[in-house]
Amino acid sequence: MDEAAITTTLAAQDAAEALIALGWPITPDGPDMERWRIGDLIMTDEELIGLATRRGFQPVSERVQ
Repeated sequence: MDEAAITTTLAAQDAAEALIALGWPITPDGPDMERWRIGDLIMTDEELIGLATRRGFQPVSERVQ
């Protein structure tokens, strides 16, 4: 796995944790943890990060730089 993929994966996990803390019912979907389930909706890492960003969350990787 390259550095960009690792960064995206970590940012998606941070986004999921932040949204879960806000009460969103988010769970990983599949063994690779590159998709996330919110009810009947399935999102990619990038889509989940986008959702969290629109809700005001900024991933740790963006805050550090």
